Amino acid sequence: MKCAILEGEKITNTIEIDQHAAFMFPDAVAIPENTFAGIGDSYRDGRFYRYNQETEQEEEILPYDPMAEMQKNMDEMVSASVSQSLAASPMMLGVGDLFQAMSPTMQTNLPESAGLFVAAYRVWAAGEEFAQWELITHQGIAYQVQQKTTAQEHQPPDSEGMLAVYVPYVVAGPDGVKPWAYGMHVHTGDLVRKDGVVWEAKKDMKPCVWEPTEGNEWTRRDDLV
Repeated sequence: MKCAILEGEKITNTIEIDQHAAFMFPDAVAIPENTFAGIGDSYRDGRFYRYNQETEQEEEILPYDPMAEMQKNMDEMVSASVSQSLAASPMMLGVGDLFQAMSPTMQTNLPESAGLFVAAYRVWAAGEEFAQWELITHQGIAYQVQQKTTAQEHQPPDSEGMLAVYVPYVVAGPDGVKPWAYGMHVHTGDLVRKDGVVWEAKKDMKPCVWEPTEGNEWTRRDDLV
């Protein structure tokens, strides 16, 4: 295992130590996997720190998470593109291809922002074969295929009872309102438009199988169109 040799709180060296020989280095501190602490960094209270010259403050060195870093980069790309046209430009198609590549790895943890790039995904059509975790589009909404399937004309992605096969990834438009889709994930306060009427969700519904109507889990917002 990789260990830090300390002088006071400062790391003066890093070495690889066999766990059976750890007793020979009583002042050594194990560096957790994917935590890139090195010479000049500090250690105290069980945590590693690095001085940031820009902020002139010490910052904790956290384990590197490649998936979290990828998600951060994706969120930045999405944020930069939301204010632009979501037409099938080369950049947008490229981001859609990246989401497609991420989907088998992240599976059900894929961020909902994948729904922005419908133009990059294959269009659902009866008779087509779709792979598990493939991203597709139907009626302008993105869906993630949950199991390998051959599309049936009488079982489109937006029909009831198909959540075991198709899960929608719905994102809000420029006005902050999401289009309604059966099985979508809804958070408290989300605005959803169905048949031209805007509704506000009273609670989290993941998935949501209650269509917006008076008297259930929705509040009609006639002040919004």
